[in-house]
Amino acid sequence: MTPPPDIGLDAAQVGDVFPFHFAFDRDLQVLAVGRSLGRMLPGFRVGQALADTLLLYRPSLPLEPGRIPSLHGQPVIFRTVASKDWLRGQLLPLADGSGWIFLGSPWFTQPSDLQRNGLEVGDFAAHDTVADVLQILQAQQMAFDDMKAIMQKLSQQRAESRRLSARLSALIGNLRGGVLVEDPERRILIVNQAFCTLFGIPADPVELVGLDCSNSAEQSKHLFAEPEAFVTGIRLALENRRTLTGEILTLRSGHILERDYVPIFSEGSYQGHLWHYRDITDRITAERALRLETSRLSVTLANIVDGVITTDSAGAITLLNTAALRILGASESELLGFPLAEVFRLRRSNTSADGDPVAQVLGSGVAWETGSSRNEWRWLDTLDGRQLRVVASIAPIRGSVDNAGLILVFRDVSKEFEVEELKRDFVSAVSHELRTPITSMKGFLDTVLGDPEMPVEVRTEFLGVVRSQLKRLAGMVEKILQFSRLEAGQKMELAAFDLTALAGEIVAELTPISGSRSVAIDWDGPNIPVEILADREQIRSVLVNLLTNAIKFTPDGGSVGIGVREDGGETVVAVRDTGIGIRAEDLPNLFQRFYRAPSSGQHAPGTGLGLSIVKEIVQRHGGQIHVDSRPGEGSTFTVRLPTRPSA
Repeated sequence: MTPPPDIGLDAAQVGDVFPFHFAFDRDLQVLAVGRSLGRMLPGFRVGQALADTLLLYRPSLPLEPGRIPSLHGQPVIFRTVASKDWLRGQLLPLADGSGWIFLGSPWFTQPSDLQRNGLEVGDFAAHDTVADVLQILQAQQMAFDDMKAIMQKLSQQRAESRRLSARLSALIGNLRGGVLVEDPERRILIVNQAFCTLFGIPADPVELVGLDCSNSAEQSKHLFAEPEAFVTGIRLALENRRTLTGEILTLRSGHILERDYVPIFSEGSYQGHLWHYRDITDRITAERALRLETSRLSVTLANIVDGVITTDSAGAITLLNTAALRILGASESELLGFPLAEVFRLRRSNTSADGDPVAQVLGSGVAWETGSSRNEWRWLDTLDGRQLRVVASIAPIRGSVDNAGLILVFRDVSKEFEVEELKRDFVSAVSHELRTPITSMKGFLDTVLGDPEMPVEVRTEFLGVVRSQLKRLAGMVEKILQFSRLEAGQKMELAAFDLTALAGEIVAELTPISGSRSVAIDWDGPNIPVEILADREQIRSVLVNLLTNAIKFTPDGGSVGIGVREDGGETVVAVRDTGIGIRAEDLPNLFQRFYRAPSSGQHAPGTGLGLSIVKEIVQRHGGQIHVDSRPGEGSTFTVRLPTRPSA
């Protein structure tokens, strides 16, 4: 038996007087359970942890050994874990100091609680009626103490609320924007000076607290450029009670306001709302100016023929203009954010790299540029696989920090490079071709002039050679002039004419030349009229060039053929020969300017302009030219022209 507390009762008497008692040791392990409590809580057994069955409900403290001594002599309430019933009584120490004992009884409020817990009136001790009175008094004291604590907490909360309200009022008062807080009846709770200033209200904000704002929209609408829209906006906001932000309003004065509406709810109950007005005139003006400047910059960049790229301080691309995208062969989405050094790589030649000028400028802050002479131009490998010649400059962008980024300006000079190459080839070819007839003529003329006694027949022969060379020289000069006119964009003079008749005239003119070398000119196909709308002189040049070349590269005894026919909406001219033919590797370059395909191991005579002139004229007429050829078997040049060009 557990030693009873020192209350003048032995252990058996304690069990009779307090049938709902229980005892537990310092580790909160159950030592004893009264007979009636055992019936009420069948699972409450000696040896188990007290906290498995009971919780300390009043005072509301954790059930810990160190807190038990502070509860001696106080009324306490335990709550059962399973059934949520209460036990009320007191805790006293055991006589030997090994633990504590609870002396009390259940706290029932309904007769049905007895039956639910399997108890009878006999399970209670006779003293319980008196104990109830004592417990009621003690419970009242506990309730009073709880109420006192609640009142103290409410007082603290009110004080904190007043402090928060003061801070909120100070905060709203110092806001640059106008703030108005209204209760559900639209009476003013808080208003700041900025609101009064914004709407020209000649009163102290404190004086406005409590005023009814129900008709304020009608009273203020005259200030706005769209007064009815202002009134309607307020009405809809109050009806819908949904947060609205960034609503733009324009005053008659020209000022622009931004308005927010915020409904205030507390635990689902509508408590009022807040209006916030901000004068954003300066911001809108600045944004408009910035958009205008950005638009101007965009238009300027879009129309600059040079590529322009900017980067951030780390060298990542932030902006590209249209020319840069075209030159690099990529889209904006493919390049924005990528390192410029990976996109723009320059080479001095096909074999040597140019270092990394982007990293050089980022590191040193010193601008870099290519030279202005053609020898200083760099090679650029584009993203779509092309190789271009470019000139470029890279400079740091100075900002509030040492390096705010880079700006790259570059230009595709491939055309200029090609033109210079063509000029060089042109000068070389023309110089060589002109030198030959001039040298020949000079030699024959010097011979004739230096020998007055030269026989007439010899003199005539020499002068004939000079005449032939002059004719050749005139032909070269004419081709150069024709090339120049085409390059200058000579306007076509369109007229309707019979292409078959024109071809016949040219055949008649060239027959003496071909006949001298036993080269026959034949008609291929029916010799019928074919009318075409074109520039007659330019088409004549096409036929002369093609037939002259065919005769030139056809050995003695061979033949040249020409045919003209209609094919749907096109006119087809075919010039064939049984000449030396053209190698397959030379065909792609055949129509390039100044290109002369090798003939029998040597370059063919001429300026290399004839076929390029032919292609240029054909394309200007909206047509196409094609060649089929095999070495030793001859060639066929086919020209297809629209019978009636669209332009």
